[in-house]
Amino acid sequence: MPPFRRTAKGAAYQQLLDRASEAMSGAFYLEAGWIIFALLEDRLNSVLRLTGGIPTDKNGRPIQMLGKKLRVARERLVTDDAVRKAMRLGRDLDQLERWKDRRNDLAHSMANDARSWADLAEEASVLAADGRALAGSISSAVMRLKKMKRR
Repeated sequence: MPPFRRTAKGAAYQQLLDRASEAMSGAFYLEAGWIIFALLEDRLNSVLRLTGGIPTDKNGRPIQMLGKKLRVARERLVTDDAVRKAMRLGRDLDQLERWKDRRNDLAHSMANDARSWADLAEEASVLAADGRALAGSISSAVMRLKKMKRR
């Protein structure tokens, strides 16, 4: 993934990506996955902010659940041409949803004895690598969306 622009936010993102890479190099795949999750969620929040704001719950608090945010982003695909084009007709959101589901399955299966730690570690490794690639794709989509919204 190319380095982010040298803004304060870009530098912070690069630092997180570097940290995720270090974690992956040290076989700390769960740590890498959490860092990547934070990046992906932040990028989804950017999509929502650019297209009407982050949705709130019935008490007016911002929604925290990634799945609910994804549903809102999908709804905005229908009404906002820029989102549809920037997010490659929803393919980026589809990939993010599949990654989120895999991460959730991994997290929920850690405490049961159905799978070995070796299998869990392998799955966490693949998940981290896939998430890192997805972070690049989603970040590019957000940059495309920002450009479209500035026009």
